[in-house]
Amino acid sequence: MDLPLIFLGLALIANAHISNALPVGGNAIGSHCKDMVPAHGGMPQTSPAPYTITTDIPAAGYTPGVSYTVTVEATNAIVYPTHGFIAQFRNYNNLTTRGVFTAWDTNISTTADCDRLQDTITHYNPSKVDLPSLINVTWMAPAAGAGPLRIWFVSL
Repeated sequence: MDLPLIFLGLALIANAHISNALPVGGNAIGSHCKDMVPAHGGMPQTSPAPYTITTDIPAAGYTPGVSYTVTVEATNAIVYPTHGFIAQFRNYNNLTTRGVFTAWDTNISTTADCDRLQDTITHYNPSKVDLPSLINVTWMAPAAGAGPLRIWFVSL
């Protein structure tokens, strides 16, 4: 099921791919947990995002405590190579992070603690090279009562 992306306020950059930004290595966290605005420079892209985000969450919705695969795939990795990313599932109403991420390949991605333990997944790219065009991670759904969720994703 394709999850809708949210585009509000500073999160307009969630649809952005900052093609002229240079990664600084390590991961993207720190003061960027809430605004998700990269500190790498560049301008947000206004054209459609050069990637798709899919998940195996059923159309009926997630089941609390069940793990799901989230896949990010570059649709034009040659023109828009990915140097880094940050993703969170957030409550649709109050924007708090929900669920727990696990990296499939720790040479590509790592978890971070923003509001909760492992509630954020980001790049681990100290060598400053392009990331693969297909990235998979695991997301474990939160406890019942978390409300409707959306994924927030920023790529650079």
